[in-house]
Amino acid sequence: MKPIENITVLDFSSNLPGPYCSSILISLGARVIKVESPEGDPFRKSGHMWTSLNIGKESISINLKTQAGKNLIYDLVRTADVIIEGWRPGVAKKLGVDYSILKGINNKLIYCSISGYGQEGPWAGRTGHDINYLASSGYYSIDDRNKDLAPPSILIADISSAFYACILILSFIAGRNTTGEGCYIDLAMAESVLSILNLEFAKHFSKSSIKGAPNVTYLPHYNIYKCSDDSWITLGIVDENHFWSGFCVATGLDDIKDWDLNKRTENYQFIAGRLNKLFLTKTSKEWEKLLVGINVPASTVNTIEEVIQNAQFQYRDVWSQYAGFQFAGMPALINNKNIKISGNAPSLGEHTNQIVKELNYTKEQIGKLNSEKTTPIPLE
Repeated sequence: MKPIENITVLDFSSNLPGPYCSSILISLGARVIKVESPEGDPFRKSGHMWTSLNIGKESISINLKTQAGKNLIYDLVRTADVIIEGWRPGVAKKLGVDYSILKGINNKLIYCSISGYGQEGPWAGRTGHDINYLASSGYYSIDDRNKDLAPPSILIADISSAFYACILILSFIAGRNTTGEGCYIDLAMAESVLSILNLEFAKHFSKSSIKGAPNVTYLPHYNIYKCSDDSWITLGIVDENHFWSGFCVATGLDDIKDWDLNKRTENYQFIAGRLNKLFLTKTSKEWEKLLVGINVPASTVNTIEEVIQNAQFQYRDVWSQYAGFQFAGMPALINNKNIKISGNAPSLGEHTNQIVKELNYTKEQIGKLNSEKTTPIPLE
């Protein structure tokens, strides 16, 4: 049995942060009902990316601009535990499904709003996406080495917001057992980035820090280096003198093996220049074999195909397969077992009839829903 199998989530969100959060909740056992407009989640157009976020969920398609559609949601809310929405501030209220209304129906409801900058404030109505939240939070300014800025390869603001939303929801599910009441979570994506940059803010106020150099990663021996076959190797030595001295002895850098962390940091360019030349003398695989063999933190930069074939990940059974592709599950074994998600990614409105039947509506009520075109799916 999974830990939150008794929890029902109504997920009104689209794109990435909300659906990512609810995909974690479903892996922990929650029932997730994806509430979509008649047009559906715009992210459906992304194919496998959308599929990976929505496996195991149920989909109900409702026109919330009709009163019958609102009433249908109100009936679902009576037995729901969690609401997730990602509209711009004010939209939920306009649609009649904001927290103040739904709390009156179910005061145990945990309602999570995910927006760019929060529900109130001078920037509350400002539009944005991941790249904008990273910029406004200061993310792009923390490393002076990168003069030509570019978006990161993963959506940091989106994913960190999903994690924080999940943490908060699970925390208040646990807290509800004590208080008997739900709560309203106003999560700002830009603030999710601020939270993960706290080490950088601490450094900003430190008199001894090197300005324009990120924490930890501003070290010549914590870097990515090109190898002789045009592949790349990561060297992950932080403050460990034993790793550094072992590395130097094995690679012929005996003259600097006794340098402590402060001296290594002060001589960043000198050491980085020597390491650039050093790593060009072997392939990344040769370097990995050598360095791992002497217990120095190192890894080749793997392709997605190499990751899928990785023996360690296969040993821990991290992969699930669906519709011709693989995706990773929870990054932990629970009682020596990997948590798997079962089911399919739903078609738009696939479970509408099933969910409406659970409400035990009369024929007259169903007829009214059909006559008001509450859903593009004809109700039976």
